Formats: sequence, structure tokens, C-alpha cells
Amino acid sequence: MSLTGKTTALPSKAPDPYNPKPHTWLDTLREKFTFRTGGLIETVAFGMVGADAFMNKKISFKKGGKQYRDYISGIGGTLFTIRYLIRYWAPFGIKEMNMDEMYAHVTDSLAKMPPGKLPQLMAETAADLTDHFKDKHLEYGKVFTQLMNELYRYHHIALDNLGTEPEERRVKMTAHLKNPDPKPDETPVTKHTLTHAPRTAMDRVTVRSDKHSEKVSNTANETPLGMGA
Repeated sequence: MSLTGKTTALPSKAPDPYNPKPHTWLDTLREKFTFRTGGLIETVAFGMVGADAFMNKKISFKKGGKQYRDYISGIGGTLFTIRYLIRYWAPFGIKEMNMDEMYAHVTDSLAKMPPGKLPQLMAETAADLTDHFKDKHLEYGKVFTQLMNELYRYHHIALDNLGTEPEERRVKMTAHLKNPDPKPDETPVTKHTLTHAPRTAMDRVTVRSDKHSEKVSNTANETPLGMGA
């Protein structure tokens, strides 16, 4: 019976709110019923094991010795019964999008686009992300600002230097660092940002969580790091 319960739970799957395919009755069955049904079958199976041990089984600790009620098997069966009973209320799994990794991949792709199309593509991408991740209650302005900041921090692309070559951008930013008296509407770029920008999307996710102390702007009207107002 325990093996039957495990087999019943095998086709289970976690709900995927981001799957574009239409949801079918088979998906509902796999997400809501197979895992719980398999657990209930195993609950009954181990309940029977525990009950039989308490009521019928005898054990002895040496050959020909005194026999005792099999409390060891009874307690073991009871623990498994409680375990599967509690599992009934647990989800099979949860699909959660890693938003930091998602932003990293999106900005890596945007950085490869022609400069003339980049502002429009950023706007369309921010709108698509806001609409797609409705469950996270994203705001269009914050998403657009996040993309703009990441493009500047990791690819040295700002909306006011589109069309310039990457080396040219770095030269401009290095000169900005050496300027001891920046203009009032300019914010200096930190050396850390320029010299230690990770090269891959996953590196950026790791560095963001472990090392970066800067916070990304929270409104669409805020100026990205290093850019003029």
C-alpha cells in the first residue's frame, strides 16, 4: 500500500503561474490531487503498520528470550502516519521567479540592441514585465528605472550616451571620476561600480546579494547612477 501511494504521487507537479500554455484538467489533477491522494494512501499504510505492531507483533532481544510487544515498530509506524498526515496540507512545490536573475538576463539582451531602438525597447520590455508578473504587483516606473540603472551599471549604457562605443563610454566615465568638482546636476560614479562589474548574469545576481550595498532607485523620476538629471 505504501508503494501504491508513492506511485500515485509520482506524476504530481507544482503550479506554474508563468506558464503561457492553457491550463487543463490534467494539470489540475497533477497539481491538487495526486500528491495528496498518494499521501493519504501512505498515511493509511503506516497506520496499519503501527497498529499491527502495537496489537499483534512480539519481539525478543536474544534468541529464546522473553518476548515483548513490538513498541519499536509501533512507534515507527505512528511517526510515519503523523508525518504523512501533516504532509497533506503541504504543497507539492512552489515555482518562484528569481527577479534579480531575470533583470540580469533582460538587460544583457537589451544591451545588444541597436542604440536607436533601445529607448522604445526598454519601454516595451518594462510594460511586458509589469503585465506578465501581475502576482508581484510590479510598477511600470520602477521596472523601467531598474532596467535603466542596470544597463548603466553593468553595460555602461545611459540614455544620454547611446551610439557611443563601449570603450568611449568607459573613457567618459573615467574622466568623470577624476573631476574633483562635478556639476550640481551630476552624480559621480563610484570606482567599485566601474572596476568590479560582473561579466555574467549569474555573477551579477550573486554580487548584488553579497556585495552591493547601493539600492536601486525606487521611482521612475529618479536619476540612474552616474547620469545627469
